[in-house]
Amino acid sequence: MEILDLSNEKDITVRALHSSILGEQFCFEVITRSGSHCFGCSSVQERDRWIDHLRRVVQPDKDNCQREESSLSLWIHEAKGFPHTGLGSRARYFCEVHLDGSLYGRTSSKPTETGVVFWGENFNMRDLPFSSGHVALHLLREGKEATGVGTVTLALEGMKEGVERWVPLGGDLTLRVRGRYRKLCVLPLVQYKEFAEYLTWRYLKLSRAMEPILSAREKEELGRSLIYILHSTGQAKDFLVDLGVAEISRHDVQESLIFRENTILTKAIEEYMKMVGQAYLQETLGPFITHIYASTESHEVDPQRCSPEELRENRQHLWSSCEEVMESIMQSQRNFPPELLAVFSTWQEKVTMRGRPELGSRLVSACLFLRFLCPAILSPGLFQLSPEHPHSLAARALTLVAKVLQNLVNFTRFGEKEDYMSFMNGFLEQHWDEMSLFLQAVTDPDSDVAVTGYEGSVDLAYELSTLHYMLCGIFSGVHQQTKDDLEPLPTILKALAEGLPVPECITQDQSQEESEEPEYLLPKDMRNLRPLVKKSQSLSSLIKERLVPPPKMERKSRHVQRTQSVPAQTRPGRERRTRTDVSSVAETEEGENGGAGKTKPTRQRHSSTLPRRKSTVPWCRNEDLYFIQQKGEVENNQEQDLQELKGQIAENQTRQNDLDSQILKMVDKMQEALNQLAKVEEMHKTLQAEMTNQMTQMQNRMENLEMEYAKEKTQREKNEEKIVILERRLSVLEKTSRNSTQGHNECKKIPENSLEDISITNDMNGIESSVTD
Repeated sequence: MEILDLSNEKDITVRALHSSILGEQFCFEVITRSGSHCFGCSSVQERDRWIDHLRRVVQPDKDNCQREESSLSLWIHEAKGFPHTGLGSRARYFCEVHLDGSLYGRTSSKPTETGVVFWGENFNMRDLPFSSGHVALHLLREGKEATGVGTVTLALEGMKEGVERWVPLGGDLTLRVRGRYRKLCVLPLVQYKEFAEYLTWRYLKLSRAMEPILSAREKEELGRSLIYILHSTGQAKDFLVDLGVAEISRHDVQESLIFRENTILTKAIEEYMKMVGQAYLQETLGPFITHIYASTESHEVDPQRCSPEELRENRQHLWSSCEEVMESIMQSQRNFPPELLAVFSTWQEKVTMRGRPELGSRLVSACLFLRFLCPAILSPGLFQLSPEHPHSLAARALTLVAKVLQNLVNFTRFGEKEDYMSFMNGFLEQHWDEMSLFLQAVTDPDSDVAVTGYEGSVDLAYELSTLHYMLCGIFSGVHQQTKDDLEPLPTILKALAEGLPVPECITQDQSQEESEEPEYLLPKDMRNLRPLVKKSQSLSSLIKERLVPPPKMERKSRHVQRTQSVPAQTRPGRERRTRTDVSSVAETEEGENGGAGKTKPTRQRHSSTLPRRKSTVPWCRNEDLYFIQQKGEVENNQEQDLQELKGQIAENQTRQNDLDSQILKMVDKMQEALNQLAKVEEMHKTLQAEMTNQMTQMQNRMENLEMEYAKEKTQREKNEEKIVILERRLSVLEKTSRNSTQGHNECKKIPENSLEDISITNDMNGIESSVTD
């Protein structure tokens, strides 16, 4: 309080700071009229918890007010168009993100490579000021004083559906960006009661219906929202366990496909591991990632990419890096998140009941390594392990280490497909036993893991609003049969969108769909049944402390030393109750009540069968104050509401009449269109008949022409035969005339064949004249 006193301040802004602003991670800023103060935290959970507490100091009734929330997710990928030679080609460049003239973040400084600068960095900005209408991106060149190179301004309204494009910066320079802007109206938390109850008890039904109709991006958004909401209501573990069992049943024959597809479960478990395992990830892989980023050693072991002289040394670098990662993972068991241990151990219990205990290790390896540790090694920026994208040497080293680690956890050697990695088979065989013991340890419920679990803050109203907005968009294109199967969810979504109260019968129907449950049970027996959801019951009784896990074997817990002050989650010195404590309290109360002669009237509680304890994550904070303020207004305005309902009924009747008249007009127009269609069909038939007739005539003419041509061809062949015969006869006559050598013996008598020769000559002349014609 000596540093920051907010008691007399107004218009206070509390926001998270990007790590590039101060050069440190997990910082936040408090802006008042007198100035601003920046504070550093040790983890993202601690930062979010501080921000939530400070905002509730400024606005205590935050959960009971309607508000607007704006957020922007912006990726700055790369820029191109830089000169290939000269001073500009050797310079380093970075981008700055500005909103309303305020700096919200900057990329790392990178040199150009063949005229291109690649960053690949993400900026997630929440709680944007309402005056923001544009985001400005400035490209600057590094130096003693940064020099501006180009600027582009993007309208936030044009990024609501998501956009990815190249934007001009001036000259030949262009910048590739991807972003999505979201502006949501968040209702008071109490209005989401029925929506949250549906999600809490029917998440499996919703997931099964949405699985085949959603894209990979929509599954990621749905899984993220569900995991945050169900974590707040205490159902995250049951959600992941149920969907995990469904995944096992779906791939009962092909075990290798478990957790390999992009499903709602895989996206949800990814988000859950990021949420509860951020501190574990930072302690386990943080030092290794920092070492690889700072190293200039090459890990390339492909002979086609390096020289034989470098190959031996590079193999040693890869082997030592894999040893470093393996040692960090093996020593991380004591820091393992208890929430993940609870999920993994329950999975192991389920597969053991099915008679396949060996499947538990496959589940954990496919989940923990394939979806969490190996992706964190490949892309440290996505898991907040590094603010910038790795350089080429580091990226190749991380890729090869992740490849070795994945083969190790799969218990497989490198084969012919990656023959250049076969020298690492010795490393794999050397550490198989250690990896097997680690997988068994993280599925054993009695393992010694971290004492404290996830202590972050979740804005439950915002998450419910986000999921409501998403489901409304999805349901606009869903088949009616799917909507009917998911009732009453469509009715709840429609009521929230229109600002109307949810029908009272919905909550009662939710509790009556399952098998009949007894009216009263002892607290120790409540674990066998799900909580009843009745009209008179508030969601504050269905928070995550609804049941306490069974007592475990006593073990020594490590001493935890707090290094920084954080907002207290529970009263100092207050220990967690066990189920034995709750049962003993219940039995003591029963004994006291049974021995007393008179009973005193007690205050009615929301749930008499669940442990009553203040929640660290509020379901409906200040709910009692909210209902006290609203009770008088409801009683005084009943008559006015009745009149409004009557007016709405009359208005709806008028609208119905208008709709009837419009329907009649539409019927007339449809009849007109049908008549026109009949005329068009008749014209089509007439044209078709005319075309058929013309085709028939043309075919007849073609046949006649072909017959005439055949006749002429036959006559020509006959004439050619006659010519051949006559030519033969003429040649015979010529030979005969040449043989008459005795000219002095003139024959007075005409030869017998002279008349025949004369006739042949005449025939030849006739044929020649006919051929000429």
